[in-house]
Amino acid sequence: MISQSNWGGKMLLGGLLMAIPFVHFFALGYLYRLLEDSRRGAPLALPDWDDWRKLFMDGLVFFLFLLFFAVVPVLLMWLVSRLPLLNLFGPLSYVPMIPAVLLGAPLTAAGLYCYQARQSFKDACDFRRIVDLVRTDAEAMFVPTLALLGFLLAGAPVLPLTFFVGAVPLFWFYFVLFHQRETRRPPRLSGLYTSL
Repeated sequence: MISQSNWGGKMLLGGLLMAIPFVHFFALGYLYRLLEDSRRGAPLALPDWDDWRKLFMDGLVFFLFLLFFAVVPVLLMWLVSRLPLLNLFGPLSYVPMIPAVLLGAPLTAAGLYCYQARQSFKDACDFRRIVDLVRTDAEAMFVPTLALLGFLLAGAPVLPLTFFVGAVPLFWFYFVLFHQRETRRPPRLSGLYTSL
């Protein structure tokens, strides 16, 4: 990524856009565009910042997935950790949040991956497929996901920039894993018969 021309400017612009409410949809749309390319097996290449209307619309879609698969589960588990009974355990009361925090980014990526196949929310609601994508590659996702979480903590004072800079390679990595898994699958016989 850093070998590409003007990578720093592109990342800085994304981080700055992430810091502004409602304007952050453009940055999320940029991530969405990057993931569309990687879904087709393209190498990591930072696209240009153009077609702002499409960036905004794609950013809304990305935001919905992020909200549904990451933000809401973390908030729900945080509420669970605040139950009076769990508060008796001190810092251990936050243990219920761990799965939501660790699975938020991979599930968001898997949901987006399924959606982008046909731009269909019906495909994005195929929870069996989403869980299967994450479960199959969970071992490969674990360390990069922890790295992003550590990166976010270390860069907390400039969190929007940190999130954008960390999310670009991480989500690209997830999509590469999903794409490789799909291309390793043997062809379905039913599809072969109908094409003959």
